[in-house]
Amino acid sequence: MRAIFMGAAGGNDSDLKKILRKIKVKSSDLLVGVDGGTDTWFRLRYRPDFAIGDWDSLKNRKLLGELPHLSLPQAKDQGDLACAIKAARYLYPGLREMICLDVIGGRRDHELAMIFDLAQACSKPGKALEISALSRDANYHFVDPKMGTWKLPPAATPGSTVSVFAVGGPARGVTLRGCKFSLKNGSLRPSSRGLSNRVTAREPSVSVRSGALMIVLCA
Repeated sequence: MRAIFMGAAGGNDSDLKKILRKIKVKSSDLLVGVDGGTDTWFRLRYRPDFAIGDWDSLKNRKLLGELPHLSLPQAKDQGDLACAIKAARYLYPGLREMICLDVIGGRRDHELAMIFDLAQACSKPGKALEISALSRDANYHFVDPKMGTWKLPPAATPGSTVSVFAVGGPARGVTLRGCKFSLKNGSLRPSSRGLSNRVTAREPSVSVRSGALMIVLCA
């Protein structure tokens, strides 16, 4: 099962429509409105399955009367997206993939929080969970040891730019194939090491023995 989360970072509707067409939204997908992202779902002519947030960015609160929703307090120690991910995993334990839209951009502190929250969600105990955040300019993918050897998506064609970062702490046993600067059982710490690599093969791949990685594919 796949969940698609819509945030409220201020992305362009035209760009979001293109991404939704590309990922081919299915009737079996779980659509989640994260606060003001609920407005966006309706504006794009989709009806989310549920909404969650403290509603500080939701413009049309009447929508909540039409949907199952969970209201969060504004005074809390984590972002709405982190709470949305927890709720989705609890309500739908069969989830195997999470795609986040309109969470990149906007306030930089929110964007950084998103990165940490998605890396943490990827590293939770249990079955492997593929997590990504997609935008017009870049796609973020999160990889942990449970995913084994993870093949980069088709967008990672020879010549494209890819960056591989450790997030949330050191990443050990990193093996990166199909790129100009490859690694075999290497170690990465959260730093600029891994920035602006180049894809050289048709099916580049990455794996990590411990820790978590964030793969950034630039458009």
